[in-house]
Amino acid sequence: MKKLSLFILLLSLVSMINCRKSSPLSCTAFALEISDEASAWGDAATRFSNDPSPENCAAYKIAGQQYLNALKGYDSCAFTGQDRASYNASIKEAEESLNDLMC
Repeated sequence: MKKLSLFILLLSLVSMINCRKSSPLSCTAFALEISDEASAWGDAATRFSNDPSPENCAAYKIAGQQYLNALKGYDSCAFTGQDRASYNASIKEAEESLNDLMC
């Protein structure tokens, strides 16, 4: 779980940095959107780490999926060609990791 959370955090940070360089107007909304979702997922991760109950696990998975869904809408923000394919593959891999988590 820590590995997945770290991966998503790094992905979002790289995305925000790249996005700010290319198009500040569209990326402002992107940064705000993923900030809210990342915060919600981080809170759910903390609760799940402190109390690995089935309810907290389910909340973690839901928050994670919501974060990934938010990221999906911004694949064109700073990515083109192979970068976009890698971005989308990373999201898919993270979704698979979430789905593999047994609550």
